[in-house]
Amino acid sequence: MHTHILIPTDGSDLSDEAIQYGTALAKAVNAKVTGVTVSPPIHVLAVEHDTVADTLESYRARMTTLAAQRLAKVKEAANAAGVSCEVVHASTSILTKRLSTSPIPRRAM
Repeated sequence: MHTHILIPTDGSDLSDEAIQYGTALAKAVNAKVTGVTVSPPIHVLAVEHDTVADTLESYRARMTTLAAQRLAKVKEAANAAGVSCEVVHASTSILTKRLSTSPIPRRAM
């Protein structure tokens, strides 16, 4: 049946429920879990350069901190349930690149 359960989280209350449900399911079926959170790309669009408040470095640091907080909830729930857990922090640019180079054939509509 289930051997590996992916638990996505965005830090919302609904994600917290998914974490609890996913870890309980993993415990019930003796599966491992992977928690994943995806950071959106930085959007820099401004008329005047002085209005840009976030640099790429500060944005990455902020997203890394936020991802660690989100993924810590998955780790805590998995540890409490006695379930093996890994966590992944990805960015949409990485996912877009992987999807665009995937070997899945594209069909015309």
